[in-house]
Amino acid sequence: MELFSGAEGVIRNQTEAIRKADHIICISKATENTLAITSNTTSLPEVMGNGGIMLDPTREKDWIDCLLKTAQGGGERDVMIERGLERLRLFSWKSTVDRHLDVYRRLV
Repeated sequence: MELFSGAEGVIRNQTEAIRKADHIICISKATENTLAITSNTTSLPEVMGNGGIMLDPTREKDWIDCLLKTAQGGGERDVMIERGLERLRLFSWKSTVDRHLDVYRRLV
């Protein structure tokens, strides 16, 4: 998505993620060299793993500090983006279909 190209980070808050059920967008931003910053609630920690930064949604100062640090760029940001790319590989359509088929086969 061109909207995010060149962005230092993408922020997803808990309410937005719950409403849209699009947790995968958090790690998919790594494909655009964009760091995902999200809350550490709902299923976001399970999806993100170590592929982004997760913060307590009630700690405003932590979010501000994180955004300022992220805007500076540098090694830590690049490492997190690389981890996001690794994490994203776990969520392919093929693996999703294969997992569903395994469940269906066990049920039959």
